[in-house]
Amino acid sequence: MSSPQVQSTVAAETEERAVQQEEWLREMRGSLMVVAVLVASVTYTAGLNPPGPFFRGQGHFAGDPVLRDKNYNRFATFLAGNTVAFAQSLVIIIMLVFRSTFRDHLWLYLLRVYVVVDVSALVVAYAVGSTREPYDVLFSAFILVVLTILCAAAATFVIRCRRSRRRRPQQ
Repeated sequence: MSSPQVQSTVAAETEERAVQQEEWLREMRGSLMVVAVLVASVTYTAGLNPPGPFFRGQGHFAGDPVLRDKNYNRFATFLAGNTVAFAQSLVIIIMLVFRSTFRDHLWLYLLRVYVVVDVSALVVAYAVGSTREPYDVLFSAFILVVLTILCAAAATFVIRCRRSRRRRPQQ
């Protein structure tokens, strides 16, 4: 092959990769937007209607957080996790509005961190707000840690497999 043919082939492959990357970014942006809006909706609803059933004759009215009176530390943890998840969702939504988020590696890294913090805070709020006994909270935390380790191991495996495929010479 002559040099101009090689250059045109390389240019075509580069352009194809750029188109594929742009398509992937657009799909990822849409998926992240759906997740962020869902988390914002869930945390907003939980903030307006905190956990804890209504007990007749106990002095609580609809909308009053019973958990606050039963176990203030758990309620404070729920409220903190819920607030962090809500705020992170709003930050993610705002970041996704701007195309430049996907063009700068620092902003893309921050977006990933915000998504992890967002989902983690939502899990913490759920675990603390939906359990009744301290043992249940510890069990939920244990499950969260195990799932996090498994997801990190799976992600590492997938990344290593992709990198090893790129490094192999094509025949």
